[in-house]
Amino acid sequence: RRFRGDGWQRTGCRGAGECLVPLRPSITSLPPTRAGCLAVVPPPMTAAAPWDVVLGSASPARLGLLRSAGVPARVVVSAVDEDALTATWDPADAAGLVQALADAKAADVVAQLGRVARPTIVIAADSLFRFDWELLGKPGTAATAEQRLAELSGRVGHLLTGHCLVVLQPDGRSSDAHAVAAT
Repeated sequence: RRFRGDGWQRTGCRGAGECLVPLRPSITSLPPTRAGCLAVVPPPMTAAAPWDVVLGSASPARLGLLRSAGVPARVVVSAVDEDALTATWDPADAAGLVQALADAKAADVVAQLGRVARPTIVIAADSLFRFDWELLGKPGTAATAEQRLAELSGRVGHLLTGHCLVVLQPDGRSSDAHAVAAT
């Protein structure tokens, strides 16, 4: 390993590019990337990490993803009424809806946490599937899931996910970031 004076460490990459990874995990800035990098990921977090990570979701898949990345997150489920928020939203603005749902979940979890003793990262997300301009949430039952799969067979839809990340400091300061992704 070689270290640069700007606090970034070089790490192995595929091709001619190089990844730059922070010496310490930092959520305040993203490392620069270059073509050919496998990934740009901070070192795995441990129980001794200087912050707590809270997942504002009951999703076992999201929790599993964090844990497989070495992030020891705890779960605090929000009490947001997703159906009520969805009912007031224009279905044509699916990206806005998933972002509003993620933001509402994060805000609710932050309120539940109150003042934190250690720096805390709150992660919230919400996904909806858009198919033929209809928004589909979780199927709810196996029969509904099978019906949807049959309808989708050979066709294209888009999974939209809104993300909200809130960083809480013990002195009461906070910052947040928001993004929508489509796959």
